[in-house]
Amino acid sequence: MNQVASQSTQVEATVVKNSTLTSKMPSNPGSQAGSGVTKPVSPEIINELSGTQITNVKAISAADANKSFIERGWNAPYDSSTQVRQFTTVKEVEFVRGHTESNVAGQFMVRADEIKGMTAQQILQHLALPSIPTHISDVKVPAGTKMQVGTIAPQPLFGAPNKGGTQYQLLQQIPLNNFYNTRPLK
Repeated sequence: MNQVASQSTQVEATVVKNSTLTSKMPSNPGSQAGSGVTKPVSPEIINELSGTQITNVKAISAADANKSFIERGWNAPYDSSTQVRQFTTVKEVEFVRGHTESNVAGQFMVRADEIKGMTAQQILQHLALPSIPTHISDVKVPAGTKMQVGTIAPQPLFGAPNKGGTQYQLLQQIPLNNFYNTRPLK
């Protein structure tokens, strides 16, 4: 891979009043975006973070995002044909997490509308989970939290042979009491 293609581009993103997420690209020789160009960030981020504010958006390859998982002998969580976006929250953001009774806190979560109206079996396949979720919890991610977002990789061993929805991952720990309102999945 050439150096320009493997190099991540730092951008700053802001949600403006009409819910369009824009990015300010820094001057960077060899950058396809050019010098100081404002251009839309991927539609995935616009849709998933509409109404929130983020900063320090950085595109990385799914291979880079998956590396630490693969080194531990786990399956790659992000689809290899996509890019993952890392960012920092500017204000508190709400997510939900599908899980078993004993696994409330964890690093992976989704926006509530991602799984709204789905059965436990549908959530299992859509999020490529290793076991059927029995519960759902709300997650309050504080301002200043580093996260990443990307497309869920196929997990054939978990009964999810196709790539799934959009997942968010905490890149740092948040307080356990930020996982709250745990309730059985209907």
